[in-house]
Amino acid sequence: MERRKYIFSINLSGAKLSHIKNSSVSPFEFTQKAPGFQSLYKIGVAKKDLPQLLPVPSKSVSPLAANISTKTFLIAPNEKNIKTISFNFLNNICDVKLEADNTIYQLSFGNGIWQTGETSRHGPSLVADAKASFVGLPPLKINGAYRWKDGNTLELTLRYIESPHTEKISCFFDQNTISVDI
Repeated sequence: MERRKYIFSINLSGAKLSHIKNSSVSPFEFTQKAPGFQSLYKIGVAKKDLPQLLPVPSKSVSPLAANISTKTFLIAPNEKNIKTISFNFLNNICDVKLEADNTIYQLSFGNGIWQTGETSRHGPSLVADAKASFVGLPPLKINGAYRWKDGNTLELTLRYIESPHTEKISCFFDQNTISVDI
């Protein structure tokens, strides 16, 4: 049986994925020549460059940001057990504090850019309902970006980098009240 060697490459716009069959360079040699790559990134993209490949919500502003900044909103009882949410807008970064299950999660979202961070908050998962599915895991690597869909609707996008999952949090503001859809 003939063994074939494949090297995958991806252009930085993310629009084209190509491969080269029967390359003279083995995948082992390829990774040795490119230190810092891990098995997931053998397609030719450095781990640190991955956020730049993800589509970013367009940069947007709303005069409402100044009014809701530093305010804490109480959330009605819900299935996600979220009790409060607060926002702080400064230098195109929206810092969000989310209280759920007696834990306060701090998440950062960039305006037109991905803001890199870590969180202990577990996002969407196929095994979320499994017993002890996340026990013992280190903080999850995330990228967050936000945009104003209109003058009253803030959309927060949270990408869990080491999984295929993304979480969108839509916040609709009506005077001093908020409706949150996760």
